[in-house]
Amino acid sequence: MVKLIIQRYTREAGVRNLERNLAALARAAAVRVVEQEQVVPLNKGMQGISTPLLENRLADGTGVEVDLIPMSVNSQNISNTFRIASLLVVDETMLEKVLGPPRFDDSEAAERVASPGVSVGLVWTAFGGEVQFVEATEMVGKGELHLTGQLGDVIKESAQIALTWVNNHISGLTFPIALTVLCL
Repeated sequence: MVKLIIQRYTREAGVRNLERNLAALARAAAVRVVEQEQVVPLNKGMQGISTPLLENRLADGTGVEVDLIPMSVNSQNISNTFRIASLLVVDETMLEKVLGPPRFDDSEAAERVASPGVSVGLVWTAFGGEVQFVEATEMVGKGELHLTGQLGDVIKESAQIALTWVNNHISGLTFPIALTVLCL
C-alpha cells in the first residue's frame, strides 16, 4: 500500500506528504478497529472464547496475548467483558475512502511518451520536483524556436541548447524521413 500511496498521492522530493498520508491512513485504521471491536461477555462457566481472529492467529502459529487475573483481586474490579479486535485489511478501496481519489495517474506518462515528439523532463516547482512533458513538432517556417506556455528562463535556455545541439549534429543523425529544419 505504501507504493500505491507514493505513486497516486505524493509527488515530492521529500517525504512530508507521504508521512501525512500514512498518518491519516493509520488514524482511520485505528478508528475502524475500535468501531469493529467485538465485546464478549465473561462468566464463570465459560469454557473458551473463540473468534475468527483468534482462530486465524492460532492456525498461523502466531502468539496470542492473554492477561491472567490473580485470584486475590477483588471480583468487583474485574470487567465482565472481554474486548476482541477485528482484523482490518487496508486495500485500495480504503485508500480512496481515506485519502480521496488518486491525485496522480501514472498511465498519463506512458500514453504521452508513446507519441512521437514527446519527451519527459524533470523540473523544480514550489511543491518539489515534478515530471514535465516536452513536445516538439515540425512546422513550416524559418527554423526558429517557438516556445509556448509559462516557461522560466532555465527551461527556455534548455530548449535553445537542445535545438542548437540537434542543428550542429544533424548530419550525423539518421532519420527515416527527409532532413528538415526542426522546431521545438
